[in-house]
Amino acid sequence: MRCFLKISIIFALSFSSCFLSLPLCAQKKETANDLETLSNQIGLDALFIQKVEVRLKEGTAKKPIKIKTSEIYLEEAIKYRFTLLNLNEEEGEPFLELQDRRFVLASTNDPLNRINGNIYFEFIAEEEDFYQLRFSSSNGKRINCSAIISMVLEDTTTVFDSRIGSIKDQGIETLYIGIENAINISASDVPEGYLEIGISNGEISGENGIYHAKFDKPGFAIVNVKSFKKDSTFQEESNTSFIVKDIPPPSISISGVVPGVLQKEEIDQLNRLNLNLMKGLHKPGYRIIEFMLGKDQFDYIGYKARGEFLTNSQKKFLINLQDHERFYLKHVVLSDPDGQLLYLKADQFIIN
Repeated sequence: MRCFLKISIIFALSFSSCFLSLPLCAQKKETANDLETLSNQIGLDALFIQKVEVRLKEGTAKKPIKIKTSEIYLEEAIKYRFTLLNLNEEEGEPFLELQDRRFVLASTNDPLNRINGNIYFEFIAEEEDFYQLRFSSSNGKRINCSAIISMVLEDTTTVFDSRIGSIKDQGIETLYIGIENAINISASDVPEGYLEIGISNGEISGENGIYHAKFDKPGFAIVNVKSFKKDSTFQEESNTSFIVKDIPPPSISISGVVPGVLQKEEIDQLNRLNLNLMKGLHKPGYRIIEFMLGKDQFDYIGYKARGEFLTNSQKKFLINLQDHERFYLKHVVLSDPDGQLLYLKADQFIIN
């Protein structure tokens, strides 16, 4: 029976929601200690997403070797790398293909994808959709192989630093330290079976498809899901990696006007700073301690205010700005609910 595992992260913010559908072949659980080995296999310019392991029995004239398929969800405009590893070179010669609903899009059978002993291909999806991985043997013999799916970092907005905790991301789902991250995990075709859930960093608990993960340090988190039948027969295993980061500070606006283009007629309405708290991430209790307005992004020359309200000097400074001039909201200091001070980066406004 083919099991369909689905993992999704539930955020209060609708634009942060995601899900990764994983109907997989047998998979090994990856831990944080495996990340260095994976980096050597996929290249230092890529970030591990998922690993799929496949075993197929040898075919015969009457019963040719099977083609094993696995569905994966790819996002638009991200370069993915699919690396094929032959775990037993004395057996068959595995190949891997990626296809959409109609065509084969890439294959390790292409000689251009077999360079210096490395077998891989890269693919950029033109649209977000489900795609299919197809595994089989080129010579009909049994195979034992794995495919590693990774994201090529130099072609995305993700930057990877080898020091744990120095991962900055715009494209991969993120879990946060200090809150309960809600994760939805479900499996079809096993209505009377059960799941075992594990995580490589932090703690995870829950039931009936809703789980919560908590963390106390940044880095990677790999969620491991195993599905079993009612009689405890193992069915499928899935691993999905996420990035764990500190909760970002709230964003700032001036009387509801966000950084960017500021209409000249809006200046008279500006009188205070607003903290934009993200529901589900930020607790109440943040306060604005001080801030500055000025024409230079970094220096301490400008007009300073204590608290959240603009001073008369700041208002006069804004009124005297001409079209296409720019100013910076800078040296913003906040106090978080625990009384710790936070220093925000400067934001730029342009008068139009």
